[in-house]
Amino acid sequence: MRSRSAVFFSVVLFAVGCVSTGTPRLDYEPAGETPAAPAPVTIGLLPLSEGRPPKQIDFLFGALFKTYIPLLPYVKAPYERLDEYQAEKAREDGRPQDATELFPVAFSRAIAADLASSGVAKEVRLLSHPGEAVGVDFVMGGTLRSTELRVNTTSYMLGAAGVLLWILPIPIGSTAADVELNLTLHDRSGAEVWTHHGVARASRLRSMYSRTVTLGSHAMGSAFRLELKRYGRNDEGIVPDSCWAYHASALREAMAEAKPSLIAFLNSRTR
Repeated sequence: MRSRSAVFFSVVLFAVGCVSTGTPRLDYEPAGETPAAPAPVTIGLLPLSEGRPPKQIDFLFGALFKTYIPLLPYVKAPYERLDEYQAEKAREDGRPQDATELFPVAFSRAIAADLASSGVAKEVRLLSHPGEAVGVDFVMGGTLRSTELRVNTTSYMLGAAGVLLWILPIPIGSTAADVELNLTLHDRSGAEVWTHHGVARASRLRSMYSRTVTLGSHAMGSAFRLELKRYGRNDEGIVPDSCWAYHASALREAMAEAKPSLIAFLNSRTR
């Protein structure tokens, strides 16, 4: 009886909300410090190097069964490299694989847009490889360390009784994304002149009635499908239906923390 109830509530949890197809967008409005005037330099952005852990996927419905365990604060389903599943979906749809949908490239594009919009430098230029750095004063690159997303669910430490509370309009857990990356800046001689280690997290509570966006295609088989709680309206400039909305918010915070030291360095070199 209990196992049937768990299956029932697991299915209802993801069927109640309105479902829409998520879009792979990392757009956001920059936050944090802006310089009085752009530094009179050109910065070239290279794609980030891959340094994330191997692809990880936790079966969400399997994790939800653990909510029946009393005294367990919450259960989590962690996911890493979800962008690679999005690339698989592109192949299934018959579309050419787009490197900009993969995080090492997509993140560098978002960082370039952030620096340009923030007025950090006279020009911010996207580079596909170091050979394109002709006429560039500084080259920014780095390594992407983590883009883990976790779906956390709680039964309020009540086990089966707590699962029954999910039908109420109360939080039943959260969706959270971590972004960890190393950024480096090299001058024309190739010397490393600035570095920053960024770590940030974006999280939102969710209820049984939260709207949902889908990532991937098939529920089972060769491809991957995950239903994420929609990020929704925000004042961060993030696309509400983006399946990368949580990552965009975390990257926005990480860049807000990185820019003050970058601006200070550029000011010291261009006085």
